[in-house]
Amino acid sequence: QALYRTWRPQKFSDMIGQEVVTKTLKIAIMTGQTTHAYLFNGPRGTGKTSAAKIFAKAINCLNPINGEPDGVCAMCQAADNGTLGDIIELDAASNNGVDEIREIREDVNYAPTQAILDQALSFGDGHVTLENALLVTGSVTQTLLGEYVHAVVKQDTKQALAKLSEVLSAGKDANRFVEDLISYARDLLLHTEAPELISIVPDET
Repeated sequence: QALYRTWRPQKFSDMIGQEVVTKTLKIAIMTGQTTHAYLFNGPRGTGKTSAAKIFAKAINCLNPINGEPDGVCAMCQAADNGTLGDIIELDAASNNGVDEIREIREDVNYAPTQAILDQALSFGDGHVTLENALLVTGSVTQTLLGEYVHAVVKQDTKQALAKLSEVLSAGKDANRFVEDLISYARDLLLHTEAPELISIVPDET
């Protein structure tokens, strides 16, 4: 294995000469004020990939310490081993074709599979509730979906638009709303036409 991979920094304090960058990233993690995207730019060998990998690990870490990943939790171990499915590392030089870009766009549509439970735990100070899970994932409650569908079936345009506005005003993701709506419609169809294929359970989003 190449030396730069063997000795790649595993935490921000290991990075030399990038104090401004590492401090900014640590503060973002400590205050919970991370944004949707970050661009790491600079000459070769200045730590762009290392900073990105540490940042991704710190965001998913179960017990970050002053903005640093603890390096021992399940999320950190999985990130170090390359087995955390919610962190995807891509080589831009070999992933710039049409087919590769199409695959990337398809992959990013999927919500986190291991880490937004840990995010829900952190958001709820160690407790997972339906409300917090919906907030973290951008999903919509079954009740609101039912009210929206009911308005659509009644052709009550005003009420349907009001419910849609309620969803978007609450900061819910529009694409996630469509996905939830499709799942809800599927469940309704199965319940109506083939109830033996499903078991009705309480909303456990």
